[in-house]
Amino acid sequence: MNQCKGFITAESILDKSTVFKIYLPALPSIQGYEPTLYFPIGEIKGIETILIVEDEPEIRKIIKRILTNAGYQIIESTDVDDALEIFQNRHKDIHLVLSDVIMPKMNGFQLYEKFKAINPAVKSVFMSGYMDERIYEEQVLKEKIVLISKPFSEEKLLETIHRALKKESQV
Repeated sequence: MNQCKGFITAESILDKSTVFKIYLPALPSIQGYEPTLYFPIGEIKGIETILIVEDEPEIRKIIKRILTNAGYQIIESTDVDDALEIFQNRHKDIHLVLSDVIMPKMNGFQLYEKFKAINPAVKSVFMSGYMDERIYEEQVLKEKIVLISKPFSEEKLLETIHRALKKESQV
């Protein structure tokens, strides 16, 4: 909660109930921000190829299932070295990179810079379960990258991927 500058309160009545209240500050207003409008899952169908860069096998497996069921072609990567090798060999086939932010060896933003050196038009979506506020301000707000917070719903993942692919250039 400290990273979010929020707090939690708890009220308990013995043998009756406990109520937890979670307080989080509102996000700052972002010029050009589009509110999230969820598409029904069945309406999002893709044909594009997505490179998943996720070092946690179970998370990668779930993401692959969701995206494959929506029609996307998936290339899996287990770590940054594997991702770089795949991207060097297949960058013309890859429409979007879906990358975890926190990984061993280098973070997802650093990896994305290496991808951009190979193909400056590459589109990306980053995902993270933990985001340092400084990195958030520097990377997300300043660079206007797409970030989805873990855990996310199937609908949120599909909508985020769909919107990122439909952009004319990297957001």
